[in-house]
Amino acid sequence: MGISSCRGFCKPIKSPSWSVERYRDHVFCRVCNSWALKTDVWKKVFCPCCHTRVSWKPKSRKNRIKYNIKSKEHSVIQ
Repeated sequence: MGISSCRGFCKPIKSPSWSVERYRDHVFCRVCNSWALKTDVWKKVFCPCCHTRVSWKPKSRKNRIKYNIKSKEHSVIQ
């Protein structure tokens, strides 16, 4: 498997607010260093620009725990 790089045709979107809830509607591509909407992501797993896997959850343990608690609360409400 080769090294991926950004091809430069990412849709520029406004970065979501700095909280754990930003992962509810957005995903993050570490190669392109940009945010994308979950609806724009190819097969819900890959970046539309560089075709690498995107981050669906926060990377740090503290924020992942907050994310899991928020997602459980969100699923109970619906």
